[in-house]
Amino acid sequence: MTVTTERLILGGLVLDDNFVRQTIPFLQPEYFHDKIECAVFTQIKHYLDEYKSLPNKTAITLDLKNHEKLNE
Repeated sequence: MTVTTERLILGGLVLDDNFVRQTIPFLQPEYFHDKIECAVFTQIKHYLDEYKSLPNKTAITLDLKNHEKLNE
């Protein structure tokens, strides 16, 4: 698996509260070219907006399992 800038950003969004506060206002789904990375970002953003806290891996995984545009 190749580590891309998008994947590093996604990792920061679930691991680093300071990184989230500094970057989330500027990030947009269209910045993520891979459809899976875009879906993950969208779920993370939704979680942050709804719960005002960092999502954990389990929460994102459950949300993505219910995503109709993604397959296995």
